[in-house]
Amino acid sequence: MTGSYYAVNKYPNLDKTQIEFSREEKMETKRLTGKISSFNQNNGYGYISSPEHGEILVHSQSLNYGITKDMIKPEMTVRFRLDEARTGLVARFVSLVEDQEPSQETSNLLDIHQTNINSFQVINDTLQNDSVESVSTDLQVGNDFLSLALLYKEQKKWNKARSTYQVGMEKAASLELVLSFAAFEKAAGKINAAKEVYRKGIEIFPDSPKLHEDAGFLEFKQGDPKLAVKYFNIALELSPGFGGKANIQARLGILHLQSAISDCYKVEKWKLREAKKHFEKANKLRGLTHHELNLYYQTQAVSIKVKSALMFQVFEKSGFKIAQMHKPDTHYINFIVDPHNNELRTTYRLDESIFVRFLLITPNVAELSKIDEEVKKLSKFEQVDPNIAFLVTDRSAKPIMNALRRRLESGGRNVLIIPLELQSIRHKNNFSEYFRQLLNQWLFRRDLYQDNFPVSGSHFFGRERQLKSIFTYVGEGRHVGIFGLRKVGKTSFLWRVRDRSVTDLVAYVDLLAVPAAVKTCNYIYWLIGNELEADFKQKYPSSHRKIDFMLFGKYPEFLPLIDKPISLFFDSDLNKLRNSLITMDVNLSPKIVILIDEIERLLPIGELSNGFEGFFDFFSYWRGQAQHHRDLVTVITGANPTIAEQAQWGGFDNPVYKFYHEEFLPPLEYKECAEMLSVLGAGMGVTYTEKALEKIYLLTGGLPFISRLLGSRICQARPARPLKIDHRMVDEIVPKFMLESDSFFEEIIDRLERDFPLELIALEVIAKQKRISIQGLKDELGEGAETITRHLIGYQLVKESRGNFSIGLDLLRNYINTEK
Repeated sequence: MTGSYYAVNKYPNLDKTQIEFSREEKMETKRLTGKISSFNQNNGYGYISSPEHGEILVHSQSLNYGITKDMIKPEMTVRFRLDEARTGLVARFVSLVEDQEPSQETSNLLDIHQTNINSFQVINDTLQNDSVESVSTDLQVGNDFLSLALLYKEQKKWNKARSTYQVGMEKAASLELVLSFAAFEKAAGKINAAKEVYRKGIEIFPDSPKLHEDAGFLEFKQGDPKLAVKYFNIALELSPGFGGKANIQARLGILHLQSAISDCYKVEKWKLREAKKHFEKANKLRGLTHHELNLYYQTQAVSIKVKSALMFQVFEKSGFKIAQMHKPDTHYINFIVDPHNNELRTTYRLDESIFVRFLLITPNVAELSKIDEEVKKLSKFEQVDPNIAFLVTDRSAKPIMNALRRRLESGGRNVLIIPLELQSIRHKNNFSEYFRQLLNQWLFRRDLYQDNFPVSGSHFFGRERQLKSIFTYVGEGRHVGIFGLRKVGKTSFLWRVRDRSVTDLVAYVDLLAVPAAVKTCNYIYWLIGNELEADFKQKYPSSHRKIDFMLFGKYPEFLPLIDKPISLFFDSDLNKLRNSLITMDVNLSPKIVILIDEIERLLPIGELSNGFEGFFDFFSYWRGQAQHHRDLVTVITGANPTIAEQAQWGGFDNPVYKFYHEEFLPPLEYKECAEMLSVLGAGMGVTYTEKALEKIYLLTGGLPFISRLLGSRICQARPARPLKIDHRMVDEIVPKFMLESDSFFEEIIDRLERDFPLELIALEVIAKQKRISIQGLKDELGEGAETITRHLIGYQLVKESRGNFSIGLDLLRNYINTEK
């Protein structure tokens, strides 16, 4: 999730840097509510209807943890965040709006048809004369009064509607009129009046389970559990059907749980037993909703460990909402919390769900690895923040404190696990204050800039224009090559494409992760097949069960496939997959998207590599697919577009000559770079002046890796928090930064020297001259200067202004000239 909202509100100076909401940033920041308009249970695919945004795609992958596709029904109200995918708007983090007030206004304007014929004229005359008093002598049926009251409501004549309800209650009350009148008063905020309506209604209809249940629900919402229990128990005795009884049993379970833990230091265990009994009865009658199941598991957790009540209250009082409970056991209690307090989101940048484990045994270092595994599993589909977790202990966390501190200093390589010791808050009156101190201690000491790995989720910034372009090309069936030097963010960009491909099937292959001993493209076919099968199984499980693949997902290891016709197996399975997608009952058939990272490893580029065996046939296959199908797209990344620019490879015609549409992945734009530094800094207690942001951008040219690295060095040099970074602090760190970080620039120079020597010569010429024209470059390099310069501009190492060329980032120019 991007962070302009948080950056702008937390740091007013950023207004001057012209950091503005993009459409996507607005959407991702805001929680919306809508209704399910349609949903295909088999394919896990449907739409949410939103008054503001129209029809929004919802997919089984979009659901919050604990919400399964069989829970999603038409007309159900859901809450979600809005995002964009190739197919348009898509809902993310979809959760059910549960524990809603029972529907009480069972009548509407159509109920007029129930009014007797003689009453139509009376109602019409009343509306014309605007006189309610005359009604009492002419209308005798409760539904007649109800129809008139609803018509007044439609005309927004609230006082007339209330008077009509009141006359109806006195003259000819019906159950429908009582329920509608109570709903009317609640909508107007007149809670006591609504309670009085229920009281009078129960006097008139003492055997109505619906009246008792709704009256109990109102008392429950208003904080009178004793009266609520009384109403619910009567409703339980009167209710004839299983459905009604189940709802009441669940309400009683919730009431007894809340009453049992109202004082988290003095839990009443008999009430816990009552809560457990009522939840289990509701489960037998109709099953428990997601919300009720969470509360049932909370009941079990407190029964196992009484201090769980204190733990739950600490989180809830500190601005978190318990979004998902796992079934507890005697070893640990797992649950997921959502930050819903603005301070948590703005000050600490906690804007994703967070995994929590309450460890019921003595803490040890081995437990930390188990938390890593759980977070990795849950974060795979964006169910929790992959970077943070809480570990709650009932005793001292000293045995593992050193290991936890090492994680804090690991620069993003491990999950930051924050310890919460219940024994240290035993006498705290202000849970929220304690929690803020805990977050200050751990979150403000981390270094969010020091991340040497590809980023995703809330740590990914900018690139919206490039993402839209890629999805447009995918939709059109065009194959794309994304080019740029290492550390510019190509892998992170591919991850973002994968994450936003909600309905398309995606296979991501990183060639840098292929073992050095592998030199055959058969291995790549195997990797792609396994990735496609896993994504197919996750997104369309019912369709997946109908296909028997020969290769896809059949071989967890590659060795058994040696000497087998793997490319033939692959083609057969690809056709099976394609046919399945075409016949699926969805509005828009999914695409098959294959993302191949670091494509140079396959090819004979430079002097050190002969390429992979079969690379020529490998690329010929994709070109052949493109000529016959538009449902499959390959997206490759590399340093240089030579792959598609050379007419021949080793004397053979290049099968992908002019095949890949070239897209250079440039550094971040200024506002994107400033946002990245400011938003990540917000989670560390760090702010920037406008001049400091401008200085960093000038030095780094917006390269995300080097910008973060520079920010990291500044923060390391000044560990005190809060910290406000100005341009003088940036200048002070540059000499030391150049000494410590020259390996990054050395890598750029070495890569150009090894694989693209002409680009290196051009770069050195431009750095020496500071500013040079295209003719000057032609004099130095010959007629190939224009192509070479286009590559360097694509890398954003060089920029053009009024026909002259110069180095795009000051740090690189200084490094080249110093080295020379």
